[in-house]
Amino acid sequence: MSIRMLSMDEEYSKQTFADDMEALVYVVLYCALLYTAHNLSIKTLTQIKEKFFDDIEVFQGQTGGGGAKLANSFIRSYTSLVRFDSAALQEWIN
Repeated sequence: MSIRMLSMDEEYSKQTFADDMEALVYVVLYCALLYTAHNLSIKTLTQIKEKFFDDIEVFQGQTGGGGAKLANSFIRSYTSLVRFDSAALQEWIN
């Protein structure tokens, strides 16, 4: 799900094509992390998966998330750690 759609402020916003394209990147990244060769240890992979894909926040009864995705969009704090064996996949993710 896109950062915007995970934002608590945008809870009732209509999903856009840009949201769908961003979500596609996350689907490819998720599958690549789980099913292709890369440099991450199991421990690091588990931490990234939990923080990037599973983390939720509840504030005043509102559920949201996407903090790790937002951080990654600014400084690549998560994806910069990964080196995929496939040069084409690495270029696409970058």
